[in-house]
Amino acid sequence: MGSAITQDIPPFVMVGGKPTRPHGINSVGMERNGISAEDIRLIRKAYKIIYKMNLRLEDAIDQMEDLAGDSKELSDMVSFLRNVTRGILR
Repeated sequence: MGSAITQDIPPFVMVGGKPTRPHGINSVGMERNGISAEDIRLIRKAYKIIYKMNLRLEDAIDQMEDLAGDSKELSDMVSFLRNVTRGILR
C-alpha cells in the first residue's frame, strides 16, 4: 500500500514515509540535471525557510523571493508556491 498525497509538493523536495512527510531536497537529481552548486545551495536554504523556520507560507515565500536573485530554479519554486491551491505538504 502506498502513501496518499493530498497536498502539493514543492519542486526539488523529496517526501516519503507513513504518514508522508518532506525529507529534504533531491540534490543528486539536481546535480544530474546540471543545476549549479550555488542554485542547489539556495534551494537547500529555501527548504529550511519553508520547513524549519515555522513561518506562515506567505512569509516563507517572501523570504525566498528576496533570496532568489538570478536563480531560475528558486524563482520557479517561488512561482509554484504562489500558485498552489491545495496547500503544500508540511
